[in-house]
Order: sequence, then structure tokens, then C-alpha cells
Amino acid sequence: RLARRRDSRVALFLSLRVNDWVPSVRARATRALVRMGSEGGLESLALALPAIERTLLGRRADHSKTVESIHNALLGEPDLDALGAATRSPER
Repeated sequence: RLARRRDSRVALFLSLRVNDWVPSVRARATRALVRMGSEGGLESLALALPAIERTLLGRRADHSKTVESIHNALLGEPDLDALGAATRSPER
């Protein structure tokens, strides 16, 4: 249900769940984050990008492809509103 919302707080929560100790939770959170990028949630992802990038530090799974796909979504078709919001974020 959270994945349907376009909110940076949801993206932040999902980025935490990407490192969950339960494999099925990790997988669903990963799919939800990637789906956000492909379904117009770019502003939410851009605002949560620092937290998403920290998932690379997680040791439960390799998250490099997930983070790469989110970067590609942000850079593929630049959404100036999303990128502008990210630059105004307190966590640049």
C-alpha cells in the first residue's frame, strides 16, 4: 500500500526496509522503490536519495543495481520539479 503513495516519507521508509532482515520484505521494498521511479514518483525519490544511497552500506544484500536503476530514472528523463525539490532538501 505504501508503494502507491508518492511521498518522500514513504520512499525514506522503503529505503530502510530494503535492508530488512526478512528477505521477502527486502524484495518488496526494492520493487516498490524501483516502481516509484518508473511510475512518476521521481520527486519523492529525489528527496529521499541520500537515504536510498545509504542502502548501499547495508550488508544483507547487494543494492547497487537498485540504486543504479533509481539514479537512471532520475537522470533518464529529467524531471526539473523533482530535481529542484531535491536541491532544496535540507539533506543534499
